[in-house]
Amino acid sequence: MATAGQTDEGDRASLQLMQQLLVSTLDPRQQVREQAEQQLVGARDGDFSLFLISLARVLDAQLSADPLQVQEQLLAKQIAAVTFKNCISAKVTGESRSAAAAQT
Repeated sequence: MATAGQTDEGDRASLQLMQQLLVSTLDPRQQVREQAEQQLVGARDGDFSLFLISLARVLDAQLSADPLQVQEQLLAKQIAAVTFKNCISAKVTGESRSAAAAQT
């Protein structure tokens, strides 16, 4: 059974991984960028709710005391916000189209 400390460490690790993936989507190296995008799409398609929760956690995360990390964390928050909005918009638009198609 996991202790609270182990859970916190796992949560921090998953938060850092999500932040790293989000920032990597802007990497100038095509291979790095595409791998990050593929992992994010896989996470989104695998468990949409968990993906949104992960994005929300990035948005909610406190900024580091280390000034070198703050810029990357802010960038991750910006990407998470846009990604969250786009996911919700696509979901709502898709449901609207499905409802319209069902009525015809």
